[in-house]
Amino acid sequence: MKHKAAVILLTAVFSAGTIFPAMAGSWQKNEAGWWYRNDDGSWPAGIWQWVDGNSDGAAEGYYFDSNGYMLESTVTPDGYMVNENGAWTVDGTVQTKQVQSGKTSGSDGWHYENGGWKYYENGSFLRNAWKYTRGNWYYFSGNGNMATGLIYVSGDRYYLNSDGSLRMDSFEENEIYYQTDSNGKIVSETDRRKEAQLSGRFDEESGQEVLKLTNEARTEAGVGTLEWDEGLAGCARTRAVEIGKNFAHSRPDGRSWKTVIDEAGIVTMAWGENIAQGQFTSEEAMEDWLSSEGHRANLLKERYTKTGAACYVENGVHYWVQLFIQ
Repeated sequence: MKHKAAVILLTAVFSAGTIFPAMAGSWQKNEAGWWYRNDDGSWPAGIWQWVDGNSDGAAEGYYFDSNGYMLESTVTPDGYMVNENGAWTVDGTVQTKQVQSGKTSGSDGWHYENGGWKYYENGSFLRNAWKYTRGNWYYFSGNGNMATGLIYVSGDRYYLNSDGSLRMDSFEENEIYYQTDSNGKIVSETDRRKEAQLSGRFDEESGQEVLKLTNEARTEAGVGTLEWDEGLAGCARTRAVEIGKNFAHSRPDGRSWKTVIDEAGIVTMAWGENIAQGQFTSEEAMEDWLSSEGHRANLLKERYTKTGAACYVENGVHYWVQLFIQ
């Protein structure tokens, strides 16, 4: 895509009180960064441009590199500082210029207003809404500003990168490991600091082995197979550590084991738990469960559709947990 010549250029000397037009247009974003599209289809590149994001007559100065992308949190090639939002600053104060704005308030696209990024559609900015644009999802809060960091939406948790894009893969932040599903929703979290305090270890392969053996037993019984749920597996890991302290279908503090599912934000109409201790292999654990009427009922219950399992080893003892949900 060929760049047209940009129209507005900030000179090396920024004089106060001068009034001149700011280019009308809208902010755009892609995987490489922020850029500004003028209404005539051109965009600034290798120059400064005043942008009046909220049409209040006071524009901020932004520097765009040779590819047309806004610089941020750096010193520009001509020696000026721009902050994390790309605005020119002097001693930490954003510099503005009085302009005759040619932009219509609320024109569609990205606009930087009152300290935050907003996205306009049909003349008004989005509130409490998701927006998919330029290959990423973004969320806009009640005041219309683009959100970042951990957020809650309709009871579900998500993580938005510093540029506002939704984090789709599992990640670690502040020593907490977050597991996400295919939609970016956080389904479980593991505090690495607590894991470091454990005297035992998790046998990571055993969970998948339990899944395989479970589905073999269900297939033989003519029952549909179960799907692995990583969020549920995180709950199983928590319970595997807990039954090493209190071998029962209750937690060490006396609450029902089911609260571990509730705390993970998992909503289900049916749930079950199998626990075992002392078996050295997943085959031994499965054999014992299938030999027990109650445990076998959980393994073969038709209404269950998902499972998660874990094996925790401490002082040579293996603790097994398998959880089921509908």
